[in-house]
Amino acid sequence: MTGRIRSIGRMVGVAAIAASALLLAACNAIPQSGPVNVGLSDLTKGDQLVSYSPPGPAKGASQKDVVIGFVNAASSSQDDYRVAREFLTPEYSSQWDPSTGVFVYEGARPYRSEEDNVAVLSLPGIATVDELGVLTPARPGATSDVRFELAKVDGQWRIASAPAGVILDRNVFRTVWAPRDISFLSPDDRLITETRWFLNGPGMATQVVNALLAGPSEELRGAIRTAFPEGTGLVSNSVTVLDGTAKIDLTGQAASADHGARQLILRQLAASLQSVQGVNRFDLSINGSLIESSAVGWSDGGTPTADPRNTLVLSHGTFGSLLAGKVEALPKLGSRIVEMRPDGVTVAVDRSSAVVRSGGTLTWTDGAQEIEIPTSGSQPLDPSIDRFGYVWSSAKGVGGSIIAVKPGEDPITLAVPWAAGLRPVGIRVSPDGVRLAMLLADGDGSTVRVSGIVRDAHGRPSAITAQGPEQMWTTGAPLDLDWSDAQHFAVLTRVGEAGKVTIGAPRQFSAESGSVAGATRLSGGGSKAFLRVLNADGRLFAGQGIGWQPQFEDVQVLAKVG
Repeated sequence: MTGRIRSIGRMVGVAAIAASALLLAACNAIPQSGPVNVGLSDLTKGDQLVSYSPPGPAKGASQKDVVIGFVNAASSSQDDYRVAREFLTPEYSSQWDPSTGVFVYEGARPYRSEEDNVAVLSLPGIATVDELGVLTPARPGATSDVRFELAKVDGQWRIASAPAGVILDRNVFRTVWAPRDISFLSPDDRLITETRWFLNGPGMATQVVNALLAGPSEELRGAIRTAFPEGTGLVSNSVTVLDGTAKIDLTGQAASADHGARQLILRQLAASLQSVQGVNRFDLSINGSLIESSAVGWSDGGTPTADPRNTLVLSHGTFGSLLAGKVEALPKLGSRIVEMRPDGVTVAVDRSSAVVRSGGTLTWTDGAQEIEIPTSGSQPLDPSIDRFGYVWSSAKGVGGSIIAVKPGEDPITLAVPWAAGLRPVGIRVSPDGVRLAMLLADGDGSTVRVSGIVRDAHGRPSAITAQGPEQMWTTGAPLDLDWSDAQHFAVLTRVGEAGKVTIGAPRQFSAESGSVAGATRLSGGGSKAFLRVLNADGRLFAGQGIGWQPQFEDVQVLAKVG
C-alpha cells in the first residue's frame, strides 16, 4: 500500500479515518555523520540526555544529498531546527512548521526523482504523532511517498516544499522523543492516564500542561475529561522551570473553576508533572496571581489488580488460586463453579462473584444465587466484570453491539459504532472501567482496537465512544485477549503450531513476548508479572526472562479476572 504525503497533520487524520497510514517502529536513518553528544547533565534545565549534531548541507550537494540530509537533520531540534532549515530555501524556511507532528518509519527509504526538481522518498511508516503528542500506529506494510520540491539558491540545491512536521526513524525517535503519562479524570474523579509523546528537552513541562489543557484523545472524549475550564490556556504560551518549580500561569478562563474543580486541576497537574525530570513542585497562577503551590506526585490508589491470587484455575476438580504449586479453593465460589462444568470463567477483582461460560450460556453467581446473563449470539465470549459490578457480554463474530448488565437489573445494550460488521474474537473492559478493547482478525494477522466507555458519576454505562482506532497489529491468527493492567493488554495469536504473546497499549509501541507451543488461552493477571498462558495439553506457563516456563499441569480452565 502506498500513499502520498503532503503534511504530517494530514497524515494523522488519514490514519485515524482509514487504517492506511503510518505506525511507529525503527530503522537506519540515524544521521550518517556528525557526533552524538552527551546532553544536559543538570536535568533541572532540561530532559534531553542525548543530542544529535547533524551536518548542514555540503557545497555542491546533489538533490538526493539535500533531501536525505534534511531528513537526518530533523534529529536535532536545537534552535528551532536550525540545521534542518539550512536545507530549505529562505522563503520555505520561514514557512516550514516542524511542530505539526512526526512521521515515524522503519526500514529502507528508497529515493527517486519524479519530474524536474521533484524528489520522492518511499517510507515504510509505522506511526504518526500529532501536535498534541497522540501516537497513531499504521498498518504493517504501508508505504508512503514523501514528496520534496527543490530549487537552486545561489547555485546550491535547496528544498522549496516538503511535508510539515518532521520525519524520523524509530531509533532516532525513541532517543529524542519520550512517552509521558497525562492524567485525566473518570466520571467518579479517579485519575486515568493517557500516554503522549513529547520532544525531550527544556519544553517538556510546557508540552505536558498543554496536553492537559487540550483534554483526552478523540476516542476517550466522553469517557474521561479534564477539569480545566474550556478555553483555558497559558498566559505566555509556556511553562518556565526555576529551581525545580514549574511556573504555570493560566488565562482568565481558569477563574471560573470552583473550589472542587481547582482541587481536581491540582491533582491532574501533580500527577502529570511527576514524570518531568527536574520538576519537583509547581506554582499555579491565574493571570499572574498565585493560586496554589504544590509538590508533584499524586496517586489515588487506582484499581488494585496485581495480586498473586489472580492466577485462578480449574484443576483436578478444584477451582481456585494457584499458589506455591497448589490450587487453593476459592471461598464461596470455587465448588459451585466446578459444579457448573465451565468452559471459561471470569472472576470479579474482589472475588465476590464470577461469570461461568458453559456451552452457549453465561451464568453469574455469588455462590448463593445464579442469574443468567444475556448475550448477543450463540457463541458467547468470556465476559468482563467491571469495578462497578457490571457484566459485559458479547459473542464471537458480533461486533456492532455489546450488553452491560448488573445482575438483577435490566440489561443495557450499547452500540459499538465503529465495530459494525466486524467479527471480534475477544472483547475486554480495562480494570479501570474506561476502555473497551476488541481483538480482531486482520488478513493473515490480528489487530486490537480500543475505544472509551461513557458512564455517569455512579458508573452506569451509557455509550461506547464513536471512535475505536487500531492500537496494535501483530502476526498470526487471533486467539485471546486480556488486560494486564489499566493501560496494557496482552494478545495471543497462532503462528504455526505456537501461540505468540504480544504486549500492547493504547498510543504506545507493542512488543513481542515470546511463544508457547500449542497455546490456546491467556490471562492478564492484573500485571505482566502474573500473565499466564495455557496450552492445549493443560500446561500452564509463566513468563521468565524472555521466554515462558511451565508452572503447573492438568489445568482444564484458566480464568480471567475482572
